Amino acid sequence: MFHNTLSTLFFSTIILMSFALTSSAATKSPNKVIYTQYTDYNKEVLPKLDQGYTVVKHDNYVGPKNKTKDAIIKAAKALRSNLVMVKSDFGYDTVSFNIYYLKNTKNVTGFGAETVPMPLHIRQNFHSNDGCTLGEIDYASPAYNADLHKDDVIVKVNDILITSCKKFHNSIRNKKTVKLNVWADNKTYDIELKLQTK
Repeated sequence: MFHNTLSTLFFSTIILMSFALTSSAATKSPNKVIYTQYTDYNKEVLPKLDQGYTVVKHDNYVGPKNKTKDAIIKAAKALRSNLVMVKSDFGYDTVSFNIYYLKNTKNVTGFGAETVPMPLHIRQNFHSNDGCTLGEIDYASPAYNADLHKDDVIVKVNDILITSCKKFHNSIRNKKTVKLNVWADNKTYDIELKLQTK
């Protein structure tokens, strides 16, 4: 009987622990979006760019139909934005929204693009495993302004061959300007790019 009581207690504890873990996991959001309203771009939005955020998208909406907070957050999640700053003005029969979707891009500080493992279709055309492939490009970032695109491959930085994305990150760290050799559309070209500095 003592053995049965211990078994019952053991299994009850296991069930309670698994329930607690499931509950805590359910409350965590894998893509949490902070939604905030602002009144002054220069004093509220612009400082965020100095804190490591970049603008993924800027949406300026004017019309008779109201945008809901839920719809804006849903759009932010689709853009992988983790901060939305909204300014709204309500008129007699129209409403205007000035929305900045931002995300923290500390992975490549000052550059404004994600770096990703080289996809198979790029490797087959590029004919090499070297280089660093670009992922999503952040709106109005140095990479965006230099007309870089998703799936472009960084071949060299300042004439040094890039053999991995880690080497690319290290090559641009603490630099103000860099010379990039880029492969895109089966051609390579050189660009000079000014990085954002804090």
